[in-house]
Amino acid sequence: MFQTMNISKVNMINILITNKFNFQNIYVFITNIMLKYNKCIFFTKKFLRGITLNENLVQVCQKLFEEYVSKSSSPLETKDDFDGRKDLLKNITIKENEVIKCVAPIHTGNWGVTRNGLLVATNLRIFVLFKKGLGGADVHTFYYNKIVSIDYKKTFLASDLTISTNGDKELTIACFSSDTLANLLRDFMEEATTKRDTLQSTELNSVVEQLEKLHNLKQSGAISEEEYNILKQKLIKS
Repeated sequence: MFQTMNISKVNMINILITNKFNFQNIYVFITNIMLKYNKCIFFTKKFLRGITLNENLVQVCQKLFEEYVSKSSSPLETKDDFDGRKDLLKNITIKENEVIKCVAPIHTGNWGVTRNGLLVATNLRIFVLFKKGLGGADVHTFYYNKIVSIDYKKTFLASDLTISTNGDKELTIACFSSDTLANLLRDFMEEATTKRDTLQSTELNSVVEQLEKLHNLKQSGAISEEEYNILKQKLIKS
């Protein structure tokens, strides 16, 4: 077996120029190139796996996926697998105040050749993810405050779910238990709307209370009319 040597491109050219061209030199040169290439590919793949797929996210989504499928009203849905879809999760980022509530298998059609996907619902929004090409993905994001309706249509031959927004965006997906999924998403949307309205009401009440305090300070002479108007404008703008 030939001894592995470190021959650079410059050295290889020098070998050719000086007529030191033989089978052993070519073999050593090619072997070094292949070793460097394979090492580079190995570390690149390892690095990309580490930054593109959050293992904690995968575990949470797998658990919710299995819970959803186990309660599905369709026996066909129990055959959907998570492993074939989990790579789609590298296309989403979950915020600090965001909680994943449901993960469900979806498709682009009911019959024939379809693309598998995932629907990930959080307390803030809905992600719709479909496989695209070699490792790619179609990603659709719907915030609850932008959604105007979540409808489903279930017949003997089809089971579809449609999400519509106030920006005239509409997306129809196929899922074997569209009625179950639609009702879940409606509940999440209602919870988000109630929480948002409560928060806005609390903030409004806080502003009103602070305005009353400013008015009392002005009435008591603690602040001038000019100071009152400046503080009032800052409070309203905030």
